[in-house]
Amino acid sequence: MASCSNDEKNPNDNFLKKFKNDDFTKFSGNSFFVRGFDKGNPIVFVYSDECKHPLVITVNSQTNTILKTSKHLQIDTCNINTTQKEMLTLSFLKYNINYLEVDKNLDVFINVMFEENPPQLARITNPEKIKGNWKKIIDNWYELRK
Repeated sequence: MASCSNDEKNPNDNFLKKFKNDDFTKFSGNSFFVRGFDKGNPIVFVYSDECKHPLVITVNSQTNTILKTSKHLQIDTCNINTTQKEMLTLSFLKYNINYLEVDKNLDVFINVMFEENPPQLARITNPEKIKGNWKKIIDNWYELRK
């Protein structure tokens, strides 16, 4: 639940102040979604271009180490580099956001809030591809209109 302090009035602005120039290339072809928590430890669903179904990674929030990795939701047979996905998950969690997707064009889609909503923030490499109800906020970053 978001607080009402001035620092959190617009979480997208706060994210951009810290990370607007970050290089998200290493996340290309992957998406990360904090699905929930187990005793305060985030459970992250990791989707990739290689698989239709997620890898489920639980991370110790105190030590930032992997507690458990599960392929139980992967119905299809995937040749996936689990260690790489674990390292990317640890990098994703440093942003303290709910959702991150980076497509093969290096377009970045983010949901800062811990709610099950579609991405509210996007960095688009080609503005001509913008479809829907997005407004430009700074450089090549766009915010979903409310």
